[in-house]
Amino acid sequence: MDQELRTILIDLSRELLRRLERRPPPNLSPSQRAIVEAITDDPQASRTLARVAGRRFNSSFMEQLRGLVAQGLIRKTARGYSRP
Repeated sequence: MDQELRTILIDLSRELLRRLERRPPPNLSPSQRAIVEAITDDPQASRTLARVAGRRFNSSFMEQLRGLVAQGLIRKTARGYSRP
């Protein structure tokens, strides 16, 4: 196999793995799924995340965020919530 083809295959494999890692687990509620899909690599404030996810910002939303952090699906930092 020539070097160029090998490099392309490695790049494609990495991209596939990256996309699979970002997929939410199948056992999430629709609301939790929306939150996980709205998460980015850059931290977002909880209010911003609620808006992007199409959810109301309230105590229920914050409880779901805490649960997703506890499951390791998202990360909480001083600047907001992001991908782990």
